[in-house]
Amino acid sequence: MILYFYVKILRKENGRPKIPISGLELSEIDKIQKELLAKCKLIQPSYTPIVDVTQYKGKNILVVWCFGGQTSHINVQQH
Repeated sequence: MILYFYVKILRKENGRPKIPISGLELSEIDKIQKELLAKCKLIQPSYTPIVDVTQYKGKNILVVWCFGGQTSHINVQQH
């Protein structure tokens, strides 16, 4: 299984995506990547998704690929 999710690239109006996308500032991308890494460290067994910073229609976006692992059971530590 592959999960894709996008961080803050779409504005919403009445629960529906609104175009054009707003994109991310480079400083936001750095913060999001650090937070994502911190959250991934809570997952057992260890898991790290593939992260790509790219541009779409001139806007910075962060794409995160979360591939299914070898085991079906995972645990996440709670704070």
